[in-house]
Amino acid sequence: MPLTAQYLRDRFLRGVPLEDKEGRPYPEAHLEEALKAAQAWFTRAFGVLFAPTRVVLGAVPQARLPEDGLPILRGEGPDYEPDAWKGDRWSILKLPYGPIREVRYVALGLGGQALPPVLEFPREWWQVSRRRYALRLYPGWTSAQMVQLSGVWTGVVAGGRRIPNGWRIAYDAGFGDVLEEEPDLAWAVAARAAILLLPTLAMLQEGAVASESVSVDGLSQSRSYPVSATSHRLSPYQSALEKELEAFLRTYFSIKGPILFSA
Repeated sequence: MPLTAQYLRDRFLRGVPLEDKEGRPYPEAHLEEALKAAQAWFTRAFGVLFAPTRVVLGAVPQARLPEDGLPILRGEGPDYEPDAWKGDRWSILKLPYGPIREVRYVALGLGGQALPPVLEFPREWWQVSRRRYALRLYPGWTSAQMVQLSGVWTGVVAGGRRIPNGWRIAYDAGFGDVLEEEPDLAWAVAARAAILLLPTLAMLQEGAVASESVSVDGLSQSRSYPVSATSHRLSPYQSALEKELEAFLRTYFSIKGPILFSA
């Protein structure tokens, strides 16, 4: 079952009037728009993609990308940080979008757009943490192959210098059906959508203007409004949802962005 307006209505808006004071129903399309706005917020804040998407970071050769019609999201390749890959240190590369579905290409090059890459990593090296959006490279070859690779690697990192946008990575990310794959995250998205909707739904019931008065001389006019984003008849429910969502966000997500962690 996909994340739909029906789920939002059944899970968060049961008992909340979805009509104005004259009984006109709140449009279904507005519920769907609130869900889209909530998903866009999660993408901006945490890099969550809610549809299968190919993420291409840096100068990945077009020939290495499958022609399967997936939408492509492009970005700069993460910097190569030599301190994170010295000696027995094999660091974790935090990718900007997820969840990771499949890694397609991992390489290291000199210069953001310089082709071809200096070093391309084989699939045996790829270790993926799907939910944490993390890629770890660790040797998966024999000793003889490692010796061959070490000569190339030494040339790349000679002098221990940082390489801006050195990494080139292509991977598939995003949920096919978030409600089926991560029900708790689907709950959080719908909770965010409900929080966005509640002030508007309260206004439909209370009206846009609570009272209006005009001075005796007719030169001044005042109005009071019963609804704001934080003060309306559904405010207690909204505050409770905000606290639950805040607690969820503290525990579900880690730091977003292409960041190297020494491990």
